[in-house]
Amino acid sequence: MKKKWISLLFVSMSFIGMAILSVGSVEAYDPNYVHLENRWNDPYDTTYRIQKWTTSSYVLNITKISGQISAEAWGHSSKAGRTGNVSVANGNTYRISSRGTTYLTNYLVEWYGTGNNAWISDNIRTYGSAYGTWRPDR
Repeated sequence: MKKKWISLLFVSMSFIGMAILSVGSVEAYDPNYVHLENRWNDPYDTTYRIQKWTTSSYVLNITKISGQISAEAWGHSSKAGRTGNVSVANGNTYRISSRGTTYLTNYLVEWYGTGNNAWISDNIRTYGSAYGTWRPDR
């Protein structure tokens, strides 16, 4: 009887240990993570959307890149009409082909107010992919 109890306890502890390990290995959602990828036949990609609160630039930090990407500041506001999605870059699109930090011009807060969703759009008909982080407020 004692051996059955010890075996049952050992099996239970094994399952609990596996459950704890599996919870730790699940990737968490990180809106600041960037993976932009484009192809000549599928050029459009975006980052996650994050609320913007200040009049500062979007900060894009590329840590790994192959080829070339484009980066343009976008935002969402009910004041923008139709879909609410609007370019807030004032005509500035950045072509990026090397690692580093880029500050993207945007007028989301100035034009539409605080608390609106911000994101970066990549729309270029060429092969390229980039990894890194971004944030809407400096």
